[in-house]
Amino acid sequence: RPPTVMRFLPVVERELRVAARKASTHRSRFLAALAASFIIGGMVFFFQSTRPPAELGRNTFGILSFLLTWACIIGGLMATFDTLSEEKRQGAIGLLFLTPLNNLDLILGKLAGATLTVAFGVIAVTPILAITLAMGGVTQGEIWRLLLSLLTILVFSSSAGLLVSSLHEDASKSFLYSIGFVIAWLAAVGFGDWILSVVLTQSISPIAFLNPTTLPRFSRDASFSIAPERFWQTLMCVSAAGSIFLVAATRITARARRSAFGGRRSSKPGSWFARLRSRLGVDSGRERTPATTERRRTLEQKPVVWLGTRGTDHPSLLRWAVILVMIVMVGASLATSLISSSYQVAPVIVIGFFVNLLLKFWVGVVACQSFNEMRKTGELELLLTMPLQPRQIVQGQIDSIQHIFERPLIWIVTAQVIPVALALFFLPDAAETFVWGIIVTLGVFISLLTDLRAIAWLGLWNGLAYSKMHVALGRTIFMVLVIPWLTFIVPCAGVVLMLGSPFHSLSLANKAESRFRDRFPRIVSDPGAFKNGKPVSAKDRERPSP
Repeated sequence: RPPTVMRFLPVVERELRVAARKASTHRSRFLAALAASFIIGGMVFFFQSTRPPAELGRNTFGILSFLLTWACIIGGLMATFDTLSEEKRQGAIGLLFLTPLNNLDLILGKLAGATLTVAFGVIAVTPILAITLAMGGVTQGEIWRLLLSLLTILVFSSSAGLLVSSLHEDASKSFLYSIGFVIAWLAAVGFGDWILSVVLTQSISPIAFLNPTTLPRFSRDASFSIAPERFWQTLMCVSAAGSIFLVAATRITARARRSAFGGRRSSKPGSWFARLRSRLGVDSGRERTPATTERRRTLEQKPVVWLGTRGTDHPSLLRWAVILVMIVMVGASLATSLISSSYQVAPVIVIGFFVNLLLKFWVGVVACQSFNEMRKTGELELLLTMPLQPRQIVQGQIDSIQHIFERPLIWIVTAQVIPVALALFFLPDAAETFVWGIIVTLGVFISLLTDLRAIAWLGLWNGLAYSKMHVALGRTIFMVLVIPWLTFIVPCAGVVLMLGSPFHSLSLANKAESRFRDRFPRIVSDPGAFKNGKPVSAKDRERPSP
């Protein structure tokens, strides 16, 4: 028989065909177009009588460009952070390479299948952006350049997520390190750009071409007409960085393949600190430390909490994160105060917003991974056979999340409250400012607590109901965090709904708690009775699958 001719990129073709048939792909296109339509409608409703159409079109286009840029960065990371790490946890990474496919083909297939939903959402917004073209102030070239920039940014963030996913097996670590990697990349490029611009006395330094967030700004006609080469150079540099990430992920995954099939493995501990401790004989003794005593007491009193907190590195990572947050807040406050010769609290508020957002993402990752991993490994079924009530199992996971995040949350809130309190005492008009400052601070604190509670409960439920980690996390973040911000753009009702976001979070947490109370034992013992966490009727269960 003649040899079979292999198609070009067959895994990419297969992943694209599968993703194109998913309902989530169609929903993402509809929701993205709907959100963009609401933003344009809200801008026109509020500002049509105060601003000329050309200025209104430019401002609306700029807002959509900013939102779509960060949607591509976050969406690309969330779509790919658990693609390769999941294969490692399941032990299937070596089986993927038994086929006559090269490493790059498999990596590109993972990239295409994971990012297709986000890419379709970005493309669906393009016709909505054409409305700003009718307003004026926006040209057709800006729209096409923005679309090219967004797809490039999506590939960049997805490649970074794949690179970090190839280095870790734990889903929560992969997600946190992916976010940390992109933040460190943007911070390093921004800091290097600032240094070179001061030394070279240029408005745009060469290192700025590595910053993907500058692509939408360079695509605007105001910048593109002056120096079109800056846009194309930035596009090429960002694309080259994404390609390097993909090649590195391919090499690391190939090395993991060789390790999975009996390659050479190092017998030394993973870190230099562990090797130093082993050489000094620090770990040779069996003396009880306060940490081991506390773990043993937790095992005796709350075995489910011990099961949820055993072997986790989140407490140590959170301690380092809290220290870094406090250093950044103090440094930003001092730097702005020295520059403006007065006490400034705005940097603390901005940094605190992003820190709280990252903390919510962190709690969501831990909550979604909890029951998701326990169900895949069979630990959840084993727990149900023990003399424990289902309510105790679920509450034990909530207590374990609280045990991990309670102390870091207190320190993070304290680091944000103290600068704000100092600003309230030193700013003029202290009476009125003090009252409003206390009201806003209490509102932010209440919203943070209710959001964390909703993310914990809803993350546990979605991690149990959905087999894919990134799907569970995406639904949790969308329900708790994205929906209140989407309602903010509804004309006349956005402010009211935004103020009611704590009640929205409380209702989500109570609904997830009631679902656990009604469906938890059965969804584990009889998975066929539920689909995506919802009960399946007997008629649908008897119907043969296509």
